[in-house]
Amino acid sequence: MDAFARAHGMHGTRFSSAELHDVRQFRDALRECCIAHAGHTPDPAQLSFLNDVLARVPMNVRVAPDAEPTLEAATPGTHLDALVARVQDAIYRAQVQDSWTRLKACESETCRWVYYDNSPSGRSRWCTMSVCGSRAKMRAYRARKGTSQSESPP
Repeated sequence: MDAFARAHGMHGTRFSSAELHDVRQFRDALRECCIAHAGHTPDPAQLSFLNDVLARVPMNVRVAPDAEPTLEAATPGTHLDALVARVQDAIYRAQVQDSWTRLKACESETCRWVYYDNSPSGRSRWCTMSVCGSRAKMRAYRARKGTSQSESPP
């Protein structure tokens, strides 16, 4: 997680064990939004947690030297607050660019990897068709084949 923080401009950020627990819970709550974008019902408790975390980090709009607006935490707090501020900025930008709902979680129960849906219709269901999509389609095929064989007369 520390390497992730450095790679995303949060130099000097080191998460404690307790903070890592909160960061993982925050990640899982964000994944619930992506599950909703894929057409599934998100866990209300996760969304409540996400809203609580987002609400505790008040934001200000700042204008960078290139005149590009960004959102920043109003008052510097914990490392988690800094991370939340970055995520809030990313959510805001994605919403403005009309791309927020294309961020989805893979429909495979064993995957749930979050991906960006590049399909023209925006109706992709799996992170990758070559792995999760193929497995799901093969399971559905086998289920249909097994059902049709047991229903057909001998």
